[in-house]
Amino acid sequence: MILKDFFILLMEGVPKDLNYNVVKELILAVDGVVSVHSLHIWSLTTNQVILSVHVATAASRDSQIVQRGIARALSNSFPVHSLTIQVESPVDQDPACLFCEDPRD
Repeated sequence: MILKDFFILLMEGVPKDLNYNVVKELILAVDGVVSVHSLHIWSLTTNQVILSVHVATAASRDSQIVQRGIARALSNSFPVHSLTIQVESPVDQDPACLFCEDPRD
């Protein structure tokens, strides 16, 4: 068990108690989020999670309010040591982006 935890830390893998898709869906559920891409989750230590993500927000929504909503949703769901949220407008995203995910699909 200790060796497995060490390997996750060494490889900067997603913490074993977090599910990547659940985190993505949590972000997509925040009011004003249009799409999510470049979501990265890794362990700094066994109890310190680092997360970075790019999100596109609806043009009608204040991006700072959406950003705070994402931070609150993530912080309420699991302990986050460091969180980076880059907010973009939908027009700034490349329509051919293979990593961008639209919640309507």
